[in-house]
Amino acid sequence: MCQPCANACIKRAGSCPVCRAPVSVESLQVIPTQAMVNAVTQSDDEQATNQEQRGVEYKFRLSSKMMKLLRYVKRDVRRGWNVVVFSQWTSYLWMISHMLDVNQVPYRLITGKQNQNERQNNVAWFNHRSSQKDFAAVLPNHLDACDDVEVSEPEDEGDSATQGKVLLVSLRAGGVGLNLTAGRTLYLLDLWWNPAVEEQAMMRVHRLGQQHTVRIYRFVVRDSIDQRIMSLQAGKSRLTNMAFDASDAAALQKDEGRSLTLEEMKMLFKPGTMELRAGKSLGEFN
Repeated sequence: MCQPCANACIKRAGSCPVCRAPVSVESLQVIPTQAMVNAVTQSDDEQATNQEQRGVEYKFRLSSKMMKLLRYVKRDVRRGWNVVVFSQWTSYLWMISHMLDVNQVPYRLITGKQNQNERQNNVAWFNHRSSQKDFAAVLPNHLDACDDVEVSEPEDEGDSATQGKVLLVSLRAGGVGLNLTAGRTLYLLDLWWNPAVEEQAMMRVHRLGQQHTVRIYRFVVRDSIDQRIMSLQAGKSRLTNMAFDASDAAALQKDEGRSLTLEEMKMLFKPGTMELRAGKSLGEFN
C-alpha cells in the first residue's frame, strides 16, 4: 500500500486491513523501491544465464519474446535494415526501449501520448534512408518464442554499410495513418483479436512506394492465449470473406467496430482448450 492510504486506513480502523491485527502508524515501515525490485529479480548469475550475453544488466528479466526479438533486431540492424516493432501495450514498448538502450540499438518510439510534431519527427527520422532497390513482397512468418532456434540469414543481404534503426509503435496509436516504407522488417509482438487491426499495421510498411522485400513476423507463444487469439482471428477472417461474398459491407463494418462478445471472451480465457492443447501445430491456425 502507498503510505497515505495506509495512514488513512489505520487511523480510521486501527487495525491491519488484511489480518485485522491492531496496528499503529508508528509501526509502519516504508520499503524503498529498489529494495522491492531486488526482492523479485533474479540473482546476477541467473540473470546472466538467461540473457543473451554476459555483462549486460537489465532492470527486469527478459521474456522469451524479448530475447527472440533482440536477436532478430540485432541481425537486421547489422545488415542496415530498418525495423518496425508493433505492440498494443505501451508499457511493453518502454521495456523493449530499455533493452535496446542497453544493447546500443538506435530507436524511436511512437505512442498515443505524443503530439503531432513528435510523431512526425520520429517518422522522418525513421524514413531518412538511402535509395531502395528491390521489388515489394510480403513473406509472413511465425516466430515461436518458445523454440530456441538459430537465426537464419536471409538471402537479401541489404546495405551493411548503413546501420539500420528501430521504430517502436503502439498498435492503436500508429496502426493507421503512418507511412513507414523505409522499413524492411515488421514484428508484431502480441496479437489483436480483430485481424483487420493487424493488417492495417502491416500496411504501414508494405504499401505504395515500398521498393524492398518486406518480412512480417508474428510472435506466438505455444500453449498460450496467443493461439486462442489466432483461432478467434480465423473466425473473423471467415466472417469477412462471407461478408464480401454476400456483398454485405455493412455487416463487415459492424463486426470490425464492435467489442468482443461474452462468448469470445470466455473462449480466450477458458483454461485448457482441447483444440489448442491436443496437437494442432502453429501452421494450422494460419
